[in-house]
Amino acid sequence: PRLIIPEGTVLPLEIQSTLSTDSSREGDAVLATLTESIPLSGFTLDKGAEVHGRVFTAVPAKRVSGRARLVFGFESVMEGGEKLAISTEAIDTTGKSTGSKDKKIIGGGALGGLIVGAIKDGKKGAAIGTVIGAAAGGGAVLIMKGHEVEIPRGAQITVVVTN
Repeated sequence: PRLIIPEGTVLPLEIQSTLSTDSSREGDAVLATLTESIPLSGFTLDKGAEVHGRVFTAVPAKRVSGRARLVFGFESVMEGGEKLAISTEAIDTTGKSTGSKDKKIIGGGALGGLIVGAIKDGKKGAAIGTVIGAAAGGGAVLIMKGHEVEIPRGAQITVVVTN
């Protein structure tokens, strides 16, 4: 029987490699590990299991009107030596503009450790992305370094399986 991770499964992750609009490139591997075991139908995803993904977009602030953007997502979970394919919503983060009076994009961590940042697109004014992460132990989920976006190693994020 094929092991399937159902749609809607919430995966609490710890990022194992720093992601940054300064140094990350489209296609770069993203590695995270599960921060807790996830019991599923007939099997369990073990705490510490590797979750692999990749960077979809990495735009440094010095390009494209000075607004850094980092988009990444996850594509597989390793469980007992087996690679289980998943897809997750893309995690889309945008830095503050170098030239405008935009408000800082990242919402405060008052909601029980949740950080939710809605990204506003200047033309449409629509929220295009959300970052949800548990700021466990006060660890930053998203760091604005100048105008660059960085998600440091050790950041705790939560993703939802979409397939």
